[in-house]
Amino acid sequence: MRLGPSRLDNRIAWYAGLARIVLWLESAAASFWPAATLVGFFVILAVFGIPTALPAWLHLIFLIAYLAVLGLAIRHGLRQFSAASYGAAERKVERDSALRHRPFETLVDCPAGVDGDETAAMLWRLHQERKRAEIGRLRVGLPQPNLPARDPWALRLLVAIVLVLGIAIAGPRTGRLVMAALTPEFGSATAAIPVEAWVKPPAYTGLAPILLKNDSEARVPVPTGSTLEVHVTGGSSTPRLTLGDAKDDFKHIEGGGFAITRTLTTAGDLSVHRGWFSTLAQWQIDIIPDQLPVVAFTAPPAVMQSSAIKFDYHATDDYGVAEIQLKARRVPGQPDVVAEPIDITLASGQTEKELRGSSYQDLTAHPWAGMQVLVKLVATDVAGQTGESQEAVFRLPERRFVNDVAMEIAAIRKHVIFDDEPRFKLALELFNITGHPDVFGEDLSVFLALKAAATELRRAARHDNDATLDIEDLLWNAALKIEDGNRPQAEKDLRTAEEALEKALKDPNASPSEIARLTQNLKDAMNRDLQAMAENLQKQMQAGQKQDDADPNSQTIDQHELNDQVDKMNQMAQAGSRDAAQDMLDYIKQLLENMKTGAGKPNEQGKKSLQDLKDMAKKQRDMESGSEPNSAEKQEALRKALGESARQIGESMGNIPQAMGEADKAMRNATKALQRGTKGGAQGDQEDAAGKLDEAAQDLSDQLSQQQGNETIMKGDGEGNKDPLGRSRFDTGRTVHVPTDREMQRSRAILDELRKRAGEHERPRQELDYLQRLLQQY
Repeated sequence: MRLGPSRLDNRIAWYAGLARIVLWLESAAASFWPAATLVGFFVILAVFGIPTALPAWLHLIFLIAYLAVLGLAIRHGLRQFSAASYGAAERKVERDSALRHRPFETLVDCPAGVDGDETAAMLWRLHQERKRAEIGRLRVGLPQPNLPARDPWALRLLVAIVLVLGIAIAGPRTGRLVMAALTPEFGSATAAIPVEAWVKPPAYTGLAPILLKNDSEARVPVPTGSTLEVHVTGGSSTPRLTLGDAKDDFKHIEGGGFAITRTLTTAGDLSVHRGWFSTLAQWQIDIIPDQLPVVAFTAPPAVMQSSAIKFDYHATDDYGVAEIQLKARRVPGQPDVVAEPIDITLASGQTEKELRGSSYQDLTAHPWAGMQVLVKLVATDVAGQTGESQEAVFRLPERRFVNDVAMEIAAIRKHVIFDDEPRFKLALELFNITGHPDVFGEDLSVFLALKAAATELRRAARHDNDATLDIEDLLWNAALKIEDGNRPQAEKDLRTAEEALEKALKDPNASPSEIARLTQNLKDAMNRDLQAMAENLQKQMQAGQKQDDADPNSQTIDQHELNDQVDKMNQMAQAGSRDAAQDMLDYIKQLLENMKTGAGKPNEQGKKSLQDLKDMAKKQRDMESGSEPNSAEKQEALRKALGESARQIGESMGNIPQAMGEADKAMRNATKALQRGTKGGAQGDQEDAAGKLDEAAQDLSDQLSQQQGNETIMKGDGEGNKDPLGRSRFDTGRTVHVPTDREMQRSRAILDELRKRAGEHERPRQELDYLQRLLQQY
């Protein structure tokens, strides 16, 4: 009497269940292999395009016949298929595990008539235990449908091999080809329906539209934000555009056909469908992201002798940099003063992928002057995205006034900024100055500005920030007017003219006439600034102000040489050498900036630093030749003195000689050798340090000589190979070739000849294209 599978233990029952699945697979493979072979055969025909190559009516007949044969094969398989029983599964486990005498049957069976016989029941249980002990490791073999006997010609293997090859050849087109083989086209076939698609990149990229080819399998890279336009001509049903999971219907357009427009922001498979199975076109789209602009300082901000700050910048972007701004904030922990944030545009209106340049900014009027700030550059690309540079700690320079009254007004303004003196007291000081108008030349504008500032100091509350800023502006403008006369406005006009010309030189669309006009504006602004400088200098000398060792003969400004250089720059730009013209403009800006220090004013701090370097070099040689006690400590003290000197040179000159860093390294090595007690090992480094100090002194001396060359612009000495400042022409640390008049004439003649030949349209097309390329480079 069989009791059923529940009497089997879990291990045997699990193997029996697995064996049952294997028997099902054997039965399914044996029953349905003809149907599976037919499906594979159809896919082979589809990927090789055989059904779609047939006429539509014959294609339909083929599909009907195929589906009929496939249906008969499936019906035959269903009749042959049989589900495996538990008993059959147990027999398979016993066979695969090489168990004899069917032990599973003994474990689940029970002989008749043992229910009331205790002895018989005990004997049967002992027999079952013995059988259970005989069961060792169980196993279930793989399905064995015995297909070779059913398919002696191995058609199934042939179909499988060809199917794999076909799918490998078709690749991603496999699904589309199978769907086309299942949908015969009557009337207007899919291939006959024109599909025109193109992608328009955003205007700021400057890229041409991209035509999407229907027969192309390559991935199409497009910039993000591009506009897709697709037109479908022919057919009556509405096509559908699919991109990823998004699906959109076309719109019917006048005159027939359908169109759709979409913005592309995500990559994926893009396709045009009509109906359930018809695919008119398909593409694979990759999105090119718009990278953020990258901007950085190419050199630390440098304070010029005029107290203006030189900012050297470099920015790049994949499509173009539109603007570069300078932003600054106070270093935390400093006094909180009322001030507008520093946000200055260094370059704007650009479309260059790489933008490099220099900008001079006078921030001495800002309330933060003399304080440490964190400065950074912010670049904006043509798409409106921004990128920032790393912040740098920088101390804003302060304006040093020479006129005693201007110095007093500037001091009062400082008290207003820091709010460290009673306002009524400051107002009284201003009223006292206005009571003696002769001290500021009886200038009406200065008188009114000081009166207004004093009145506001007595009237406005301390927390009135707007009034405070107005008072600061009045005092600053009054001090400037006393110190520089009409020069501040002339200097402002000069900077505006410089920026406008620089922008035009970098713009390839700027016409030669526009550059010529802007060059003339620069020359006029430069001459007005020079004239204002001369008038201010003469005014100061008449007032008896000391001019810091200025040449008494330096009372007029010879503008001839500077004007000649501006004209030369214009000729270079007109001849097509805009890069060289840009270099020349940068140099002229440097000349003008150096000139703003005031003619003949020596750099006293620079001279002191030069003498310090010479003294340090002497001390270093004395240490090298002697054997003094505490040599390591003295060597380290000398190195620290060098560091302090480097800081002072950086503040006064804006450029620290490179040899000073090398001297510091040699001193450090010498200190370590002395600390180890190896005097001989330190001598070589001490010799190197002394030599580098000599090099640094020579470099600093050259810089001071260049600055002292400012005296010559006041004398008009611009002869030979000297520029209007008395220095070697265009010696700015980089090579700038200034063409001679003969070279300029020859360049102009060549350019005119190229333009003449390019206008002769009867010339061969290849020659005209070559001439156009020459003109672009020229």
